[in-house]
Amino acid sequence: MVLASVSIHSQGRFSFVLDTGASVSAVDDDLARKLDLPWTGEREPISGVIGQDTVRLVDLRDWEVGEVRLPPTEAIVVDLDAPHREGPIEGLLGSDVLSDFGRITVDYDKEALQLTPE
Repeated sequence: MVLASVSIHSQGRFSFVLDTGASVSAVDDDLARKLDLPWTGEREPISGVIGQDTVRLVDLRDWEVGEVRLPPTEAIVVDLDAPHREGPIEGLLGSDVLSDFGRITVDYDKEALQLTPE
């Protein structure tokens, strides 16, 4: 699992999973509440291995990985708590955001993620 340190509205270093299989980015419901992220008023149907559901969306306009600004997006809000994990997973970086970069490089030895614009 590749984790990226994400800040939102100049707050925190939140642990987001790099998830190339996710079509949309996600924010944990506890983090969305803590940061008081603005709801869009829309709901998004999602499906996965645990079934189907409809979730709320939040606007992410001011967020970044390290020094790299991420494109604005509407992220789904889901419960990402899993008691068997070490440390919290506070979000997912999906292909809606990652597709804006020409190349994504993960250096496991240096524990580094490089996002290269197109």
